[in-house]
Amino acid sequence: MSNSQPMDQLQSLEPSVPVELVSVPLDGAQGTLLSFDEARSLFIRSYLSQVLQITGGNVSQAARLAKRNRTDFYKILQRYLLVPSDFKSYPS
Repeated sequence: MSNSQPMDQLQSLEPSVPVELVSVPLDGAQGTLLSFDEARSLFIRSYLSQVLQITGGNVSQAARLAKRNRTDFYKILQRYLLVPSDFKSYPS
């Protein structure tokens, strides 16, 4: 058994992400790919909105679903400019 066998196995592996998918953003399409921070902010805002929709704007229930302290949850909502009353269901 030679020492090069593990290296030979590594070289024969296919890349886990096709080169075509990586080359597009690297070739100058910077505007189409969000930064990590931008993507995270969009995710968090969307998540908070969904939790508030599910609970009808009830912050205590929303915080419980998100497994967060209610006080901290209010602070997070303020950071993302979300108003719980905007998610309350009104009778039609």
